[in-house]
This record gives sequence, C-alpha cells and structure tokens, in this order.
Amino acid sequence: MGGRPFPHGIGVHAWTRMTFDVPPRAATFQAVAGLSDSVKQCGAAAAVTFEVRNERGERLYDSGRIDAETAPRVVQVDVRGAKAITLEVTEGGNGRDCDHANWGDPVFLVE
Repeated sequence: MGGRPFPHGIGVHAWTRMTFDVPPRAATFQAVAGLSDSVKQCGAAAAVTFEVRNERGERLYDSGRIDAETAPRVVQVDVRGAKAITLEVTEGGNGRDCDHANWGDPVFLVE
C-alpha cells in the first residue's frame, strides 16, 4: 500500500466482515488501512470504506471513501470497554470490482 510493504496484515475483498475478541487490558486497535497498489490499474473502479464496530454494532471508526488515489490511513481506535471488534470493508458505491483492501500491521495495544 502506498508503495510500502507491510510484514503483517489482512488482505480482503469488499464486502468483508471479521470479528476479533479484544484482549484484556487492550486500549487501542491500530492498523494502516488502504487499497492494494495493484488496484491502480483499475482506475475509478476501486473504492472502499473501512469501518470498525464494537460488539453492539456501534461504529468506532469510519474511513470515508478510499479509492486508488487515496493514501493509506493510520487507524487508531479506542477499544477500552469493548469485548470484541468487527473490521468491515464495504464497497465504495461503485461496485465491487478491484476492491482489494488491506489492514496493514493490525495490532491491539495494551495499557
């Protein structure tokens, strides 16, 4: 993403929803969210949104629309009090073609 390799990550195709338990004492979920560099060949066809929700479905983070020209974004979400979080990638309103999205270096930070 953004010409930078990430040693760890989760690569998905929109629509995707994954739920993870929040570890004890976790304060923050952190990742870098963006589209794979390979989508540049798709032009305007690639667009997604990244969302993080708690176990009650409350939205904790919304990236807004990210397309092939958008730089990867650092995601930092306060997860104190949450038992689980769901990472969602939705299509950006123009279909699912080329919606290759990544959560780079995802990690829970503990206090």
